[in-house]
Amino acid sequence: MSGGAVTSQPRRSYTNATIAGLMTLARGACYWPGCGEPVIRMVGAEPMLNLEIAHIRAFESGGPRFDPFWTVKQRNGFGNLMLLCTPHHKTVDGPNSATYPVELLEGWKHDREAEGQDALAGLRDLSEEDLLGMCTALRDELVAVLEQIAGSSHEILHRLDARTDFQTGLRTLSLRAQEEAQALTGAWPAVEQAVGLLQSCPTEREALLRQWAHRFPSWMEKAPPQAFAWLAELASDYEAHQASVTFFQRCIDDGGFPRDLWVARAAQQLSAAGTDQDARDFLVTNNNPSSPLLLGMLALFDSDWKKALGHLASWEPATRTARAFKAGLEAHALTSTGQDAAALARLRGADPDGIMSGIQHLSALILLDRAVRGRSEHRLADAREALALAIKARDGRRTWFGDSVAPAVVAVQAAQVCGDAATAWGLTQEQSEGQALAREARDPRLIEHRAVLAALTGRVDEARRLQSQVESAYVRAQITAVILERETEGQIVLPQVQAAWQAVWDAATTEQEQLQAAMGMAECGTQPADLDRLEGSYPEVVAEIRLIARALTASSAGDLSVLRANVTKSRIIVLALAQRYQISGERELRARTLRSGAEHWRDAFLMAMAADAYRHADMPAQTKVCAREALTLAGPDWAAQGEMYALLAEAELAEGNTDRATDAARNMLALDPHDHNARWALVRCHVARSLFEDAWNVLAYQGTPIEPRTGHEALLWVKLGARHSSEANFAGQALTLMQRWPDDEELLGAFIATLHLSAAGTPERWSENDADQLNEATAEYMERFPDSSQFRAVTLGPDDDPLVNVADELRQAHENVKGVQSKVAAGDLPLGTLTWVTGRGYTELSLRRGAGFVYAGDALAAGVGAEAVATARSVRTVIDPTAAHTLALLDPGHAERLIGSLEEVVTTDQLFQDALYAKESLALQTELTLGWDEAGQRAEVRSDEVANLERLRSTSVRVVDVLRSVARVPRPELRRLPLPGTRGKEWLTAPDYAKEHGLVLWSDDRVLRAIARAEHIPAFGTLDLLDATTAAGQFSAHEALLIKADLLRNHYVDIDFSTDLYEAAALADGWQAKAVANALSRPLAWTQPQSAASFVLDCVSRISEQRPHDINLWLAAASTGLARASVPGAANQNLKALVWQVLTQPWVNTSSLPFILTGLRCGIAVRDDAGLPLEEALAQFYAALVARFGHVVAASQLMKLYKIAPDAEKAAAARIVLTHPGN
Repeated sequence: MSGGAVTSQPRRSYTNATIAGLMTLARGACYWPGCGEPVIRMVGAEPMLNLEIAHIRAFESGGPRFDPFWTVKQRNGFGNLMLLCTPHHKTVDGPNSATYPVELLEGWKHDREAEGQDALAGLRDLSEEDLLGMCTALRDELVAVLEQIAGSSHEILHRLDARTDFQTGLRTLSLRAQEEAQALTGAWPAVEQAVGLLQSCPTEREALLRQWAHRFPSWMEKAPPQAFAWLAELASDYEAHQASVTFFQRCIDDGGFPRDLWVARAAQQLSAAGTDQDARDFLVTNNNPSSPLLLGMLALFDSDWKKALGHLASWEPATRTARAFKAGLEAHALTSTGQDAAALARLRGADPDGIMSGIQHLSALILLDRAVRGRSEHRLADAREALALAIKARDGRRTWFGDSVAPAVVAVQAAQVCGDAATAWGLTQEQSEGQALAREARDPRLIEHRAVLAALTGRVDEARRLQSQVESAYVRAQITAVILERETEGQIVLPQVQAAWQAVWDAATTEQEQLQAAMGMAECGTQPADLDRLEGSYPEVVAEIRLIARALTASSAGDLSVLRANVTKSRIIVLALAQRYQISGERELRARTLRSGAEHWRDAFLMAMAADAYRHADMPAQTKVCAREALTLAGPDWAAQGEMYALLAEAELAEGNTDRATDAARNMLALDPHDHNARWALVRCHVARSLFEDAWNVLAYQGTPIEPRTGHEALLWVKLGARHSSEANFAGQALTLMQRWPDDEELLGAFIATLHLSAAGTPERWSENDADQLNEATAEYMERFPDSSQFRAVTLGPDDDPLVNVADELRQAHENVKGVQSKVAAGDLPLGTLTWVTGRGYTELSLRRGAGFVYAGDALAAGVGAEAVATARSVRTVIDPTAAHTLALLDPGHAERLIGSLEEVVTTDQLFQDALYAKESLALQTELTLGWDEAGQRAEVRSDEVANLERLRSTSVRVVDVLRSVARVPRPELRRLPLPGTRGKEWLTAPDYAKEHGLVLWSDDRVLRAIARAEHIPAFGTLDLLDATTAAGQFSAHEALLIKADLLRNHYVDIDFSTDLYEAAALADGWQAKAVANALSRPLAWTQPQSAASFVLDCVSRISEQRPHDINLWLAAASTGLARASVPGAANQNLKALVWQVLTQPWVNTSSLPFILTGLRCGIAVRDDAGLPLEEALAQFYAALVARFGHVVAASQLMKLYKIAPDAEKAAAARIVLTHPGN
């Protein structure tokens, strides 16, 4: 071309052939040796390119391995490219890039591409057809490799090396063991080795301690007596009773002090391991007549309770552990004489802080026994307190891997006494469905109760399956009776049901079992003939059984009227009626029955049960009322306070009251700082408020985060840890955690997606072993769940269309988006509606310019915007992510001043969370994306500039920072702008909150502002605020101009034209036809048409030789904007004037004319009434030439100018020459 050389900045550009070659010859995975990260992955319903194009020799000067002798074409060529997953790409090009020289990377490339490498060496000169033909030969091999990756069946994960330091190991022991081990470190350093060994086998400690007691390890050789006492107490913790005796004996033999305590403890362990007689003989052999402790122990074995209490009263224990031991002995003597209240008082006094699981377990046993025997003023209160204490004991023992099943069984029994079968069932279920750990759920003691509860809760098949695993004849008979009862529910009571319960009575071996059987018989309208023999010991319980039997005998099948008539006679009748409603599925009636009984009896525990029943009925308002009433009725120091605060936290969260939910969770945590239920409740509150770091700190309050118990908690744990964990082995811990839910497709998919995000965002925390395990886990998941909606692999199609297998999904997604996209771009719909069809969040759509550009100004509502800004100086303003995005693009100082000019700015938790998700989503994405080519009707790979993606990522971080800097309010649901269905509504939470509270909306979505104003919500955009603050003198005119120039450069349109402003923006863009040119395509940019036209012509003059393609873009934008701005009937005249001014510019020549004509035709095509302004202006131009040079010269010059123009344009020029008057 004439007119000067054309130069441009080098850019990354890959031919379709190059991309297809990389995808095919990558053999389905990352080029890093051994990495199985796939080329394509399905995230949700959207196929995504999962790898990044990496350069062996850097594309840009200064990059890793840059070679100045390679041309741009060579650097973009196939021979210099490879596909890497995000972590490996960052590793290869990161701070240690020197360890990955060109030779090494080329070796990887050669090894991966194998036989096809030589054939593809000339790829830059090949057509796509040539490339595809060459790839056919590799098709079978590619498929085989992909199948091999997908088909690996070995175990996904294995536990990483769990070695930890001494302090970490200590945290897995009981509090007593921790304190004593710390005290031993000076006298016996080998304690650290012992703790390390115990840490290495947390669930096999009983066996390990028995092994040590059988044969002392070499590191015990120099152990002092106190070390053996520590080991003995440890063995006691883990039920290794005989080992405990051995260690205590060694301590005694070596002169351990205080001797009488160790003798007494050894006797207690002997009793647990053998018989009371063995223990008594041991005491006699080792007795000290002057020891009140040993004398008291002997009296206990002789059942002389009064004497035992007298001796024990004289013993003054010196440590907390010894005081707890004394309290346990005294409690045994007191309960044996019917003094349960005194026993409980002694136990509470020994553990005022409520942190000793042994004391809690023993207290729960006493309370449960008192409730069952009827020796209590309030049986339900005792049972509920036993339930709460047993759960605390269970959770405490879990922290040091003790026997948590024993207190769990007590909790189940207590829940059953309360008539709360749902809670009892949950206590027996694994944490995916209930509260039990896997090892607890496998314990025969818990299986026995689960079998009965399965029958009681209508899970008949489960009950029958478990019945075969139960050894107790009584329990098997009970299961049979309950199943038969459930199967005949609502019918006339059959004799065989009564016979079945009689069989349960006959199989009972204890009085407690007989009472349970008698109650079962009463509930089917009968009672055992010899019930009288229990009346002496259990008068109240027997009376209740007879009352229920009479009431139900008088009722017909399914008729609850007699029960309802008797609810004021006994709390047990209330429970019986409530249980019947539960069995029939009438949850609200069950809750109302319990509430009515609670109100009649002024009973906190019945009210607590009513609160829980309302929770199961999904009635949060009533749940809260009953929970608060229960707290009021019970007063301080109530054992069930924690449960009520838990219900309050859950109910408040369900209604979106996160502040009140947080208060309830904090109250719950204040009762017991080690209560995991309380901690998880507070975590959920913090997460609802997007206070993710606070949530993680709640979990990691002791350094090591507490373990999740359910799938939901596990996913929260991983997501929070991925952001905030500082532990080097977090990745390994998260991978190990996945194994606990191997069959939950949705949960595992979310796990894997979160871990990939972590690997992409913080690759330094991922060792090569971690990355390999994640890749194995991903491959295994995609093999097991090939149709997962969460995460799946996509098999490459034929070589001529490798994306054919995702074509339908991409086409459908394109069709779903297209219509809404056009309406959003036209300003007919708000940006948020795109969230419903794209699957992207609101903030990400703003960052990606989902509407194409931002309507910054609003000429029709300029005064309204100014009024809204004035209002915002005295009331709060709610900001949405579109405005935060605008602020993120500005100088931070300018952004702060804009925010600071208002009274107070807030946003919603939901919008902040949306911004966080946008940040994470962009961190996970690569510059390669999949899309639908509408013209070619096929799926395609699209390549974006790496710099553009990095810019989006950095801007997303700024958006989060902006929203983090303002106050946040919860808005889990829309209250004033309700929308039907379950579509995403986060984008409407700002105007919804503003409407409810009479606040102002700050949004840079013009359509959303219009919607807000229609709802009587004052609303303004950033441009309104900038104009107001500038008018108030808070910004100088020059500062305002620079801010507006920044906005113009970032695709903000409808900003009033001024030559200075638009020149400043264009200058910053190097006069290229970018966002400023787009702004000129809007009619509002042409309020000063001559100034705007002069500005465009000046811009073109500056780049006409260097960037001729930009001539087309500048003139297309200008002619389009002018055409749109012209009133009816004026388009032709205005466009003709523009064309005339263009044609008379000095930069018009043979090489620039094709670009000029193409650009001008764009605007002319916008208006049907434009006529032929180009031809008319050209005729006028030709007439001027003729007037100056004559026809011959003028014709020659004009046709020379059109020498390389399109044929249609040449023909038009020729017609003008031939039809000119006088030719």
